[in-house]
Amino acid sequence: MYYISKVDQNLAISIMVKTLSKFRGINGQKYHVRNRRDVGAWEAVPIYVYEKNKLQKTDDTAIFNVFGSR
Repeated sequence: MYYISKVDQNLAISIMVKTLSKFRGINGQKYHVRNRRDVGAWEAVPIYVYEKNKLQKTDDTAIFNVFGSR
């Protein structure tokens, strides 16, 4: 299961999909993609961009400082 959210919305709203190929996004839009629902303290989340009707991984990551998320 993958949790996908827009970069500009951080991790507030996420879409769940079984495989990355099932996700349909907006061309040129960047997304955070993670395998777990909860994000730990100082966790790095990879950034993907939706191009050519599929998600493509970039070299960028976002680091979240989340304490007491439960």
